[in-house]
Amino acid sequence: MKIAFTDLETSGLDAHGLEGPQDEIIEAAVVLWKDGEIVDQWCERFAPAGDVPPHVAKINGYAVEKWTRLPFTTKDARLIADKLAAGGIIGGANPTFDQQFLKAAFRKVRVPWPDKQRLTHRLIDVQSLAIPLVVIGAIKNTSLHELCRFFGLGEVQHSALSDALQAAKCFELLVDGYSRELGSALNEVAAQ
Repeated sequence: MKIAFTDLETSGLDAHGLEGPQDEIIEAAVVLWKDGEIVDQWCERFAPAGDVPPHVAKINGYAVEKWTRLPFTTKDARLIADKLAAGGIIGGANPTFDQQFLKAAFRKVRVPWPDKQRLTHRLIDVQSLAIPLVVIGAIKNTSLHELCRFFGLGEVQHSALSDALQAAKCFELLVDGYSRELGSALNEVAAQ
């Protein structure tokens, strides 16, 4: 099974412009993960049409001089669509947020969202997978920052590629841990 882990940095939180100007993708990454291995990774920065508020730039490191790339284009949408389709399943720390922004960006450049034959539209939300860790008191919340601290993966950088790679690694560690726990429980039941 291949999973396309996504992460975005955006100029704000409003993908649809419901509360003012539509916020934009300023950095996007896709990491293809298969059987515990990173098989492909891609990342690009995009120049926003509007301003990035200072409080947002402080979080994601946006600086005009570092973002020399053109705005999000048709070519970018097609490349991302191909990478998402290669994964078939979208994963990440917050894939619903990422999917909303990607769909809005695709509409803006008139590229259709990958159809059901190319993309299963299933989402794997790494943060939701971590809820049992909160329940047992192992972590305070399910943020990527907290998961990386728990697993000893270092600080969250708030850059798209770094966060997508960390989400893939957290997913792998969560699935591996749950598989071991399930195996132990099954062995206990079999021994009775």
